[in-house]
Amino acid sequence: MSELVIHDAATNAAGPTGGDRLAALRARIAQVGRRRRGVRRLSAASRIVLAILLAAGALFLIDWMFAPGRFARLIMLLVAAAAVARVFWWRVRPGLAARETEAEIALLIEKQHGIDSDLVAALEFANGTTAPGSADLRGAVVDYVAEFGRTWQMPREAIDPKLRRRLGWLAVAVAISVAAVVVRPDFAAAFVDRMLLGRAHYPTRTRIESLTVGGTGVDTAPWAAASVACPLGRPIGFEVGIAGETPRLARLRVASVATGGTTEIELVPDTADRPTAYAARLPRLAESVDVQVFAGDAWTEPVRVRAIAPPLVDVALSSKMPAYAGGRMERATQGARQVTVLEGSRVDLAVRCTNKSLASATLVIDGTEHPLAPRTGDGDGGARERATEWTISGDRSPLSRLDRTVTYEIRVVDEDGLAADTPVVGSIRVKPDAPPRVTADVPTRLVLPTASPRVAWRVADDHAIARLEILVEPVSAGAAAEPGDSSTAVPARAATIPVSLATSGNADWVGGDRLPLEGVATVKLAGLGLQPGDQVRLVVRAVDYRGDAAGQKAESEPILLDVTDERGILAELLKADERSLEQLDAIIDRELTVGGAR
Repeated sequence: MSELVIHDAATNAAGPTGGDRLAALRARIAQVGRRRRGVRRLSAASRIVLAILLAAGALFLIDWMFAPGRFARLIMLLVAAAAVARVFWWRVRPGLAARETEAEIALLIEKQHGIDSDLVAALEFANGTTAPGSADLRGAVVDYVAEFGRTWQMPREAIDPKLRRRLGWLAVAVAISVAAVVVRPDFAAAFVDRMLLGRAHYPTRTRIESLTVGGTGVDTAPWAAASVACPLGRPIGFEVGIAGETPRLARLRVASVATGGTTEIELVPDTADRPTAYAARLPRLAESVDVQVFAGDAWTEPVRVRAIAPPLVDVALSSKMPAYAGGRMERATQGARQVTVLEGSRVDLAVRCTNKSLASATLVIDGTEHPLAPRTGDGDGGARERATEWTISGDRSPLSRLDRTVTYEIRVVDEDGLAADTPVVGSIRVKPDAPPRVTADVPTRLVLPTASPRVAWRVADDHAIARLEILVEPVSAGAAAEPGDSSTAVPARAATIPVSLATSGNADWVGGDRLPLEGVATVKLAGLGLQPGDQVRLVVRAVDYRGDAAGQKAESEPILLDVTDERGILAELLKADERSLEQLDAIIDRELTVGGAR
């Protein structure tokens, strides 16, 4: 055993103060006390650290072998903490709580090292403790011990063999732990995360790199807590991408969220060309389930597959006729997706979802998409209206003025990203607005060059007439390509005579119950430079009213007037009289024949 020598220089440096003759002895006893406290603390630290390392090792082995869930890991941590706490309470705490007085340390030194001295008595006398005997005797004991303390060599205390063994085991445990962390930091990181009740997995030979549920990619990271919405009642396909060691068995575990019942579906290679892709199919999703993938030694955290009812979509159609057609608003029957409207009408379309909110709605006509906008509302119901009813504004609507039959499709996506089970399609048939119908006639077809014949006209239309005019086309004699073929005649001059219509108010059209229109217009031929033998072609033209759109034109059958002089008029009158006489004779003959006498 080595010995600790306290030199006189150190003793003098810590020499007696205030007349304390045992200062050197006291300093040496205090040094022994500090050394003993250090040993006790080292023993306590070794116990608690070794207990913690052993508990951590046990936790790692159990967690790695059985991969318990969060609740089981919490129980494991509580048990390990209780075991470490028990070691601390029964093994560590007493040593840390121990306190030794100066006298106790001196007595311990005397017993352990067989020192034949009066250390304890001298300390008591120096502290002024009353004891039997003379004061001179007590002083002599103190002086003796003080002189002895200056030359006494105090032996160093050896470390307990049990503590030595414990420190050795601690060194081994620390070395193993450090080596494990250095060699496999991925295992260490996963262990720490799992002990913090995280979702990390230990590295495996087989790796699950991707998971697709119903066409939607799912994050397979343990901490992702993935969730995906799938339509209720529809089949669901699962695709799993696997890397690393090819598993002998891969399966899909499906657990009911409501009842907890589980079923397993085998994952099979997708195709021979894709050996790392595995697939499975659930025939029908009847409720929300939790899905886990197990492939070899790899597995995923449960992925919540929420069974979501698809959106139930209803279309409301209403139409407004043009103002010239009465401007009536008509609503289609509830649920009707086909309507018939008048040409030029505006159709208002509203898409309503009866069971949830929509994220988007689109109107598709001829392959062109027209996004719908949520309808705004007032009051408390506004938020629900904005989410469940969608329309398209009149400025951007392709239905603001229809002039042909269209077929439409409604595409919706609800708040869960689902579309309707069946496509919403319909058609809007347009009933065409017929052009005007015009007739015209004149009393006689023979006119003088300066005459003003009267043209009787009649015009009818489905809704409104915007303009009426008479086209006058003089045709000079001999201008026809063939004799008697007036259709190919080239007009020498042409004139357009507008016919005034009795419109009401500021309107520039006539419609409603005022149709059909009838009237007589006078056509002045003077000034056209007509000569006997010429012809005049008269056509009554009408244009209907269609709002901002161009109206349709219609013309009467052409009327050809022959220009002649007064002799021609008289000759025509004589011919008319002759024809009248012939007709009168024919009537008399018929009457006499019927009467039986002639």
